[in-house]
Amino acid sequence: MFYLLSKSLDLAVSPIVWVIALVAIALTMIARRSPRRGRIALCLMGAIAVLLVTANPTLADRLWLSIEDDAPVTYDDAQSYDAVILLGGVLPTGLTDPARPSYNDNVERLLVTYDLLRYDHAKVVIITGGSPLGDATYLSESSALSAQLQNWGIAKERIFVDDVAVNTRQNAVETARIAREHGLSKLLLVTSAFHMPRALGCFRAVALAVDTLPADYRVVPARFRPTDFAPRTDALDRTGDALRELLGRAVYSVLGYAK
Repeated sequence: MFYLLSKSLDLAVSPIVWVIALVAIALTMIARRSPRRGRIALCLMGAIAVLLVTANPTLADRLWLSIEDDAPVTYDDAQSYDAVILLGGVLPTGLTDPARPSYNDNVERLLVTYDLLRYDHAKVVIITGGSPLGDATYLSESSALSAQLQNWGIAKERIFVDDVAVNTRQNAVETARIAREHGLSKLLLVTSAFHMPRALGCFRAVALAVDTLPADYRVVPARFRPTDFAPRTDALDRTGDALRELLGRAVYSVLGYAK
């Protein structure tokens, strides 16, 4: 239920949904021959304004930087950790063939984890991420990532798998269970920088202490260029992703899933 609710809330902060809604309202009023031409114009201008603002690369980058800048880094490269925790979200939803994985923009989480293991900065890895909605038709993400690490030479005995979790809250719950069952206490959490504050809050909520190593930084401050104010589709996507993450943080905080 929470998974479906979260996906529904995602639509509420999607700029493209706002645009479609405003245009649909305007078209409905036009179809009904509404005499309120001012409201029709207002809806259409609103749709254009939303596109211009949310698809602006400069504004999108500023928003994205705001959610990456507060990612804490407490990783100590002089330490040997009992376990590195790899959060899912690296593979597209609905993976069915582990022999032909297709990674998304979060793949740096996997690459950083692999480096930590092969250079012995962590003894084992806990991979957490199940199949979509718990549907056994699809391969669990943790199983696919475990297979990938083994293909790269990481021994199976160094890999613990949670194939239950389908959100960040469950990632923390299931990781805490595995860590306590195997006596793993010095832990390092790896996830994307934009996701780290919410993820760390979830681990605090289940009373599991972790160091943090954010990965996958996507935006760096750049010098002003006139072309940066021209609308771009990638900026629209970045704005939508940032708004979804901010909404996720708010919802998790209200529900007590993150501290």
